[in-house]
Amino acid sequence: MLIRNQVRIIASVLLAAVLTGAFLFGGQIGAMDVMAKTVTEIYKETHGDADFEIRIGSKKTVKVVLYTESSASPAKKVAFTSSKKGIISVGKATYKKMAYTDWYGNKHAAYRAIVKVSPEKVGTTTLTAKTQSGKKVQWKVVVKNAFTEQMAEGELGFIKWMLEKDGLTEDQKTDLNQAKRILELASQEKISDWLPSLKNSYGRKVKDGATLDCSKKTDAAHISNLHANYIAYKKLAELQGKDAYRKIYLKDAYTNIASLPNGGEPYTNFTVIAGSMVDEDRFDVYGSHNPRWGEISADYKAGDDDSVESYDFASAEVWASPSDAESAVSMWFGERELVDDAVKGLGYKKGSMTAAQLDKALDQAGENGVIGHYTFCLYADHNDIVGFASSSYGSLGHRMWRDEDMARYTFKEMDDYVTEYLNEIGY
Repeated sequence: MLIRNQVRIIASVLLAAVLTGAFLFGGQIGAMDVMAKTVTEIYKETHGDADFEIRIGSKKTVKVVLYTESSASPAKKVAFTSSKKGIISVGKATYKKMAYTDWYGNKHAAYRAIVKVSPEKVGTTTLTAKTQSGKKVQWKVVVKNAFTEQMAEGELGFIKWMLEKDGLTEDQKTDLNQAKRILELASQEKISDWLPSLKNSYGRKVKDGATLDCSKKTDAAHISNLHANYIAYKKLAELQGKDAYRKIYLKDAYTNIASLPNGGEPYTNFTVIAGSMVDEDRFDVYGSHNPRWGEISADYKAGDDDSVESYDFASAEVWASPSDAESAVSMWFGERELVDDAVKGLGYKKGSMTAAQLDKALDQAGENGVIGHYTFCLYADHNDIVGFASSSYGSLGHRMWRDEDMARYTFKEMDDYVTEYLNEIGY
């Protein structure tokens, strides 16, 4: 009798809390179930929100708290159902025991029922958690397409998200704001601003519009292309590690290769990635090194150190044929065949070549064909900041000299941020 009286008292107090709009456990207080043999109350845990949204491709964990008259587990005492078929799928509930002490210091048994909800198609439904005695709590569930407004901002949305992080250095803030400015200006820039004839390098008419549009899947700054920077870098690092000519270059340039910062590999940052994206988009329109090649910002003015272009780009290379970032880097390395031919023609042996002999072979190879893509990869090291961009039409890489005061990240650090961001927004 004592326990039942306490439950009645608690139920009365909690019911009063409902009427006054009080909240417990971060969720609205649900209907009382005082007549049930085991479950006396059921509450939603929704962090104060009666309804929730879920995007295609993501999942939602939904929780309810069940208060009981005894320590017996209320397993199978609550069922989760959806009012409309096909909108969401509801997993099997699992239960975890909770420690609960009421306002009077009395201890009571409580359990948390947890279920995962997965969206199946866009629409609205009602998710109901119902006990065997018929008491229930409900959520209005809205399933939306994964492509939200934030996702439509692509790289720009990623940069804005980064700017909200705590603990950023001044160099990091400068880099992020610089990249943000580059992308915003490119999204305002019209193709006719830099290509008045609206004819590409093949003489074909092109449609006017913004140079960069993060919401277009064909754009280098689209959300689907954010991993391209790391994908390209991994192939670059793999091929550099196997390249005999690169070993000759590093051995000549640095006395102790083993102690080089970042293992002698290049860094990356947001500015150079943004610049790569803009140049890649211009290339997609023009089909070649466009009239503003290398001018990464729409506010570029020659000799103006206050413009974004004040950073010194060492080189920029693009692979014209449609390819993903990894394949493009492989094709860039393919130009090494010209160097191999030059080495053979000069009578050199790779195992005993000097740096001076390599330079001579590179000069001769350059006279016989294009090797700029290869030398871009050959010389990229820890003194450089490199950024890659890829669109539906091709892939591009920028390499620029590193300013000691400039923010830099390893490619792995950058891609970890990309992964964290995409997971957070449910992409």
